[in-house]
Parts: sequence; structure tokens; C-alpha cells
Amino acid sequence: MDYRDREILRSFISGAEERELQSMGLFPFQEVAGDKIRLIRSKMPQCLDYLIAKSKENDIQQMHQRLSRAFFLFKWCMPDFALEQFDSILEEAIAKEHFELALEYLRLKRQVIRTHVVDRPAGDLKECVRKTKEVQALLNEHLEFIELHADLLVHIRNSLQLNKEQKAILKKDLGAQLKETYLQEDYETQSIRASLEYHACRSIIFHFIGEPEKQLTEHQNLVAKIESDPTLILHHQSLYTSAHHRIGMMALKMEKFELAKECVEVINGLECKDFSCKVSRFQSMIDVKMAYIHSCTDWRTTLAPFLEDLEHQYKEFGPAITHEYRLLYFFNVACSWFVLEDYEKTESFLENMPGDSLKKVRPDVWSFVELIRLACFYEQKNYRLLYSKAPGVYNKLRRSDYYPQIFNTLSTFFRRVNFAILDEEERRLKFAELEESLQQLCSSSEEDRMLCDSTLNWLAWTSKNAQKRG
Repeated sequence: MDYRDREILRSFISGAEERELQSMGLFPFQEVAGDKIRLIRSKMPQCLDYLIAKSKENDIQQMHQRLSRAFFLFKWCMPDFALEQFDSILEEAIAKEHFELALEYLRLKRQVIRTHVVDRPAGDLKECVRKTKEVQALLNEHLEFIELHADLLVHIRNSLQLNKEQKAILKKDLGAQLKETYLQEDYETQSIRASLEYHACRSIIFHFIGEPEKQLTEHQNLVAKIESDPTLILHHQSLYTSAHHRIGMMALKMEKFELAKECVEVINGLECKDFSCKVSRFQSMIDVKMAYIHSCTDWRTTLAPFLEDLEHQYKEFGPAITHEYRLLYFFNVACSWFVLEDYEKTESFLENMPGDSLKKVRPDVWSFVELIRLACFYEQKNYRLLYSKAPGVYNKLRRSDYYPQIFNTLSTFFRRVNFAILDEEERRLKFAELEESLQQLCSSSEEDRMLCDSTLNWLAWTSKNAQKRG
């Protein structure tokens, strides 16, 4: 064994594992004269099996380890053992729809057969090629829906920066791009993975078409498909979590609070098998669970403990969540402390928001951040600082690519009103005028109504300040 092989060995088996294997008589290498190592072939399969069984990994990670095992067996000229490994795991990988991994198994299996073709039965290589084409077809179907899903998500992101007329054009262009098969009911797919992506794509399509009930139904179909087989929940935990996440958010929007509660309970009770699922569950807590707590009548008693628990969990999962959810974490927590009237914590979270690189991704969030800062100045009675900062915020929002009417109404209000020279009754009257403007805006524009009724309910805050302060 040369130096490179020794390095591969050291990276594969740690010092502690080497001592453990030697004590059990399973260590497959023996040092001989000089600096050389001799392979004990009979111990290699048992050694690798023991290491894989010992590791506490999920199914897909264990399959990757078995692929490494087969590679090692092939590398050290043990093709029969390598082929046994391929045959024992290949059908399992296909059954669990790990198509990419199955193709990797088939690629190495072809290499083993071709290298030792004279020792193999006739037709082995041909059967391996046929199986490769079959798995590739299943993967291609899945990838087609993955590609469509990505395009649809880009359309959603772009739509955040468009006005009503531009959205109508985008909707028309999207309809022209879609195949008729995506709009068919009960479209048959070859694999469950493709079926799940099919329902995910249709839910976004119905979002653009403007049919929220059908959008909700598609997510419920996706959940039902996963729940039809208990093993699917284990293999698609992140997708299962995100589907309940979307159902919960849509249920809250439709004021179906019992359905939203069910989704939150499912997400909380999910026994995550791997870290990625735990991250998905944490992201759902940032979004749907927080929104659900805000909708409950007892939110004043439950919200603060939830926020403290969320801050504790952020220390563990924060580095792993997506950039957008990191932005939403700071924004939603800041809004929540605002409605709990803890303005120092609100400002602290706003100051720790991620960098400006996400402004184009969520311009609505960044615009609200500027407005919430102004609202904090007002609540802290720092009227002079509010009056000096408001014009800059107004100009910044006006130059933004995303500037719906509600942003104009709120920023104009802060810019024009000098609270420092007004008495309590005059301030109340100004907020009463703003409340009336927001009510008219919400009744005429669905987009502005949704923005107004965000985590920080601007209409409720305005109404509170329009009343006389005791």
C-alpha cells in the first residue's frame, strides 16, 4: 500500500476506531516490514459493515456510506464483495426513490463488471445499462418538476416588486409557458417524488391564478400523499414540514384558525430524524407558529415566552437557516416585541438585521423596518428625532423598486406631522385621520390590506393611538 492509500485509510478510519477494531479482531490491515501495510481481505467487508452499523445516520447517509464501502471493496480488488454490496442496496435505493444515489451505484457497478467482464455471466452489463436508463427516466421526470418549481418561485419573488398591471402581464406570460398537463386533475407520475413536486407546482400555479382554495387543496393533497405511507414521512420530513407550514399560513389568511392550529401541532410534534428537518421546523416556528400566536386571544400571555424560547433555539439553528428566514426571524421578533410594547428589544433586533444584500429579495420587509423605527421613536416620545429622520425614510422608500400605496401613506404621515409641537388631543386627531386613510386603502386594495395586516398590525396600532391616552 502506497502513501496515498494510507492517507485514504486514515481519513476513513479514525484512531479510536482503529483501536476498537483491533480489539475485536476486525481491523483489516497489518503492518509489515518497513513502512508498508498489508490488506487482510477477509476482514474488510466485516470491518466496513461494523463501521456503517455503528454510525447513527439517516437512511440516505447510510446509503452513501455503503457506496463508499463498495468503492473500497472494488479498489482493493474485491469485485465479488463489491457487487454483493451493489445488489443488496440498489433496489432499496430505487424503492426509496434516491435516484441520484442509485445512478451512482449503477455507474460503479458498470465499472466493476466491465473491469472483470470475463468473470461475469453473459448479460450482466446489458442488464445494468437497462436499469440505468430506467432510473434515469424516473429522475428526469422529477427534475422536470423541480425546474418548473424553481421558475415559479422566481416568478413569486419578482412579483413582489411589481404593480397591479405588471402582475397581470406576468400572470399572462406564466400561463403561456405552462403545459396543459400541469393543469390536469390527477396527473399520473411515475414516482412519488415527482407526484409531490407536481402538487407543489400546482399550488403555486393556483396562487398566480388567484384561486386560494385550490392552492390550499393542492398542499393538502401533497400532505395526504406523504401520510399515505408512514415511511414517506421519514424520507420527506422537510417537505412534509414545509407543506404544513404553507397550509397553516393560508389557513390563517382565510381565518380557518382550527386548521392553522392543527398544522402548528403537527409541526411541533414531528420527530425529526435529521438536522435539516429540525431546521425546517424552526423556520416554521419563525413564520407560521408566530403568526398563529398573534391570532389567538391570549397572545399577550403566550407571545413573550415563545419569543424567549425562539431566541434560545436561534443559537442552535440560526447559522443553518436560509438567508431569507434569518431576515424574517429578526423582523418578526422585532414586530412581536413592538406589539408587546418593549421598544428597546424592538430596536435591538432591528439593528441586528442581516446585511443589505437581501433588500431586493424582500423589499417589503426592508421598507417596514424603516417605518417601524419611526414608530419606535413615536412610542418612546422621541418626537424631535422622529421628525428629523422621517424625510430621509420617505425619500428612501420612494426610490425603492417596491413602493405600494401603504408605504406612501405611512411615510408621508411621519414626514408631515411634527408631534413635538402638538398636544395630546391634536396627536390623537392626526392618528384618527391616518386610521381612516388606512381603512379606505385596505378596502380598495388587497395587496395593501395584506401589508397593513402584517405581523405588526398597522391599523390596530393606528387605532390605539387614535384613542385618548389615559
